[in-house]
Amino acid sequence: MLPKWIKEPLEAFQRGRRSRAVFRRLNASGEGLEIGPCHNGIATKREGFRVKILDHLDQEGLRQKYQDHPGVDVSRIEMVDFVWNGESYSEVTGGAKFDWIIASHVIEHVPDLVRFLGECCGLLRSKGRLYLVVPDCRREFDRRRFPSGSGEVVDAHLRGDVRPTPGAVAEHHLRAVTKGGRHAWPWWWPGGYEYIHTTIEVVDAFGAAREGQYKDIHVWRFTPDSFRMLLDDLRRLGYLKMDIVGEIVASGSEFSVCLGLSE
Repeated sequence: MLPKWIKEPLEAFQRGRRSRAVFRRLNASGEGLEIGPCHNGIATKREGFRVKILDHLDQEGLRQKYQDHPGVDVSRIEMVDFVWNGESYSEVTGGAKFDWIIASHVIEHVPDLVRFLGECCGLLRSKGRLYLVVPDCRREFDRRRFPSGSGEVVDAHLRGDVRPTPGAVAEHHLRAVTKGGRHAWPWWWPGGYEYIHTTIEVVDAFGAAREGQYKDIHVWRFTPDSFRMLLDDLRRLGYLKMDIVGEIVASGSEFSVCLGLSE
């Protein structure tokens, strides 16, 4: 582990570089919404962005949840403006409209991806943009799971999924791995793969999901190419009214996608 005097400036530099990359595609002076940033917001209030935050807990609830979580600086968790409890985004935000929305490492968790994209679309002004940061499943603990197909995504929407299915929970726990001790890694990272969960943990998680408990997992897995194909499929099926702006940009163990409302 890096000493604090190196770790903190390095993290600040990385946050700044990431934010600059995002706002090459977005209007930095516009009004925005960031979904689920926790302690690692891309557009923070402390840096002067005109941003509202939507999350599943308020600021104090998030700080309590993550107070003992390694790697989470709870002092960086900002005030949450909209606490989401399953209602539509339009309802929880009171019908507000935004120039941009940022969701970093969110979309892979949502049980109904089609609904998520549609609700984000409904919050944007006419020239608004949605900026997604998505883990590359080849470079993180989903390495031994296949990328998600459009059929899975559409079926989840038609069922109206509100929680990960027991099968998805089981597969996540059965297949999750580290590489060289890391949960996410650049392409060159050395070391072998090791399973994260024991058989007991797999069975317990599967049983809890079957009983209706919400188990937070990566429901969806993507590579840049598979995500591009999914978006194209959803447009052709009439489920998506947005187009990719610019290129999909891969970096390290993730990639970013900017979407704008279709003309």
